[in-house]
Amino acid sequence: MFIWSTMAKAQIYSQAPITVSANTRVALSGSLSSHDSLYNEGDIFIAGNWENTSAYVSSLGKIFLDGAQPQTVTSAPLDIYYLQIDGGDLKTFTDDVTITGELRLNDGYLTPADTTVKIVMAADTEIRGGSSASFVNGMLYLTGMGSLYFPIGRDGIYLPAELVDVRGGTPVVGFEANHPNPNPLAGIGLASISAVRYWRRDLLSGTYDPAKVAFTVHNDENFTDENNVVVTEAETLNGGFRSLGQYDFYGSVMDGFITSLKDGEVNFYALGLVNDIADQTAYYIPSALSPRAPDPEDAVIKVYSSDIRPDDFVFRVFNKRGELIFESLSYPDMANDGWNGNNIRTSLMSEPGMYTYTMTCRFKNGNQIDKTGTITLIQ
Repeated sequence: MFIWSTMAKAQIYSQAPITVSANTRVALSGSLSSHDSLYNEGDIFIAGNWENTSAYVSSLGKIFLDGAQPQTVTSAPLDIYYLQIDGGDLKTFTDDVTITGELRLNDGYLTPADTTVKIVMAADTEIRGGSSASFVNGMLYLTGMGSLYFPIGRDGIYLPAELVDVRGGTPVVGFEANHPNPNPLAGIGLASISAVRYWRRDLLSGTYDPAKVAFTVHNDENFTDENNVVVTEAETLNGGFRSLGQYDFYGSVMDGFITSLKDGEVNFYALGLVNDIADQTAYYIPSALSPRAPDPEDAVIKVYSSDIRPDDFVFRVFNKRGELIFESLSYPDMANDGWNGNNIRTSLMSEPGMYTYTMTCRFKNGNQIDKTGTITLIQ
């Protein structure tokens, strides 16, 4: 067994057990090849590749990948208490790695070698950093509940994602960014879907309740008006995307962050543009419905908002002759059930075409809004 004290070496190749004790610093300008057990309670700085064919045992030991050239970690699945990314370029792991204490992203890209490799943050793991200079270049899994921020990106572009107020049973949930979006089909009420990129969510274990989702808005999307940008979701990349609305928007269309109005329920997300530039930050009303839509949400018109008070609410729909065909005096009813196209005067489904709606409501801050718009009923 080798017990290393504070030292600097070009590289280490060992077929015997290695122990790096607490308060010990080992700095390698080259590679580390360990073919027997590696016990680490100190700090190991590696500028080259790390090959670990036996057990890596550590409770508080730290690993620093700080090479200026691409680095590869070849090992069985690893549990690392502290991992720091420095030096730039790709830091590629060929097998699963779980960070149990802290991940620090300073300079360089933590990269799973392929889609089978899992980068997992254990419960209560702290992540520091995250920028265009350093992020997880692939799927990143976070463990736990509350607001989960994913410092992810792809090919040098920082594209973080966030789940807002996650609830469930010990979920381990991941996000990755990808480009391009191979099938940007716009659903009802949407003018277009971004072909530039999409995000994919994956539930590794546990249970997960739907939650609001938030994504970065990068300048390569070429959006011009933040007010008509929304988050969209799809069950698969082969199906159409539907709008989740816009709850809030920070920054600008050149460098911003958008949060959905509705909870995300499926695994694929992209940014899109709505037909009707409504005040997406306060409420969202779809501009079309189809009674035959496969998605129940597209078969009704609902009012989506977390800011509208349940009282002082009136929503009305009129036909081309100005006749009232639907009325709701209950915001909870419009939020949960909405209008399905039925004419309250005849109890029959309305004809396909364009209808006018009016909405009068009051927000929780006391402000009142009077909104007029159109709804297209599609057969």
